[in-house]
Amino acid sequence: MADRKKRDRYAGAAYEFGANASGQGQGGQMGAPVPAAAPGYGAPTPSYGAASPGYGAPAAPYGAPVPAYGAAAPAYGQPAGPQDPSALNQQFNQMNLGPQPGQAAPQVQQPMAATQQNQLFPSDLIAQPFHVSELYQPPPPIHLPSNAAATPSEFANESSKYLRCTLNTIPTNHGLLKKSKLPFALVISPYASLHDSEDPIPVVHDQVISRCRRCRAYINPYVSFLDHGHRWRCNMCNLTNDVPQAFDWDAAQQKAIDRWQRPELNYAVTEFVAPQEYMVRPPQPLCYYIILDCTQAAVNTGLLAVVSRVIKEALARIPNADGRTRLGFMAVDSGLHFFSIPPDNSENNDPQQLP
Repeated sequence: MADRKKRDRYAGAAYEFGANASGQGQGGQMGAPVPAAAPGYGAPTPSYGAASPGYGAPAAPYGAPVPAYGAAAPAYGQPAGPQDPSALNQQFNQMNLGPQPGQAAPQVQQPMAATQQNQLFPSDLIAQPFHVSELYQPPPPIHLPSNAAATPSEFANESSKYLRCTLNTIPTNHGLLKKSKLPFALVISPYASLHDSEDPIPVVHDQVISRCRRCRAYINPYVSFLDHGHRWRCNMCNLTNDVPQAFDWDAAQQKAIDRWQRPELNYAVTEFVAPQEYMVRPPQPLCYYIILDCTQAAVNTGLLAVVSRVIKEALARIPNADGRTRLGFMAVDSGLHFFSIPPDNSENNDPQQLP
């Protein structure tokens, strides 16, 4: 048993720091002195160049000046000398703590001003009678943000005679609109004036018409341009559309034009000269047929004379720019009477009654 115990013994391991683990073929003995291969923890270590204080060196006294941030550190082995004030100023300038000379200081974003709202006047339609004259009063002024329109044009919102809503204040949801029991609609009058001289409307003659691919809305002052002006976003359905190539080009004068001067971006009401693809058939000439009451009662009361005088004064105002307008007359008493009116350049300009 004693021999077996001796064979089961193992060599003791050296647990001292820095001991020779391999032993170069010789096992270490328990309690044997270990040669110091490396300095112990806390011992001063040699530094590269000048000697540096080891662990446990006395710290700087309280209140001693602390080196400034950004000061140049001494190189290894070089003593720290006094700093040059000009060098410190140069280092602070390189830190970009402020705007460079000639560079504008960043603008502080100002808070957005609140949009002006119209004053609301409550009215009780049950207790107070309704005045019909209020229907002819102008609508309240429109207050929009300064960047709502693409161009700062005063004609971005036209007169209410072209387009007007039945409600001056629109409910926020359908439930409130249903409870109010008020009609919500738009009254659209595209031909509010019969004469162009009374209310001239800008006309786009280059036949370049840009419309939304989804809702077919026309380009207007309230669209927004994207991709450096090559695309525009519809303000009705938010669909992005391409800007026509001829939108910034004058085909008649063969030169580039300013986009922001186009009528459709400055006026809410604009007329377009439709191109060929918008026509189902060739333009038809204007035809007017006037029927005159020639009965004895109309002659005695002077109605026929008044109507004849008004028609004669209105003939010069009938549009006939292309020379294709046609005009006819028919008289009615106990029968129907038709007349043959020769052209203006004929020798005999007297009308003749047809048998």
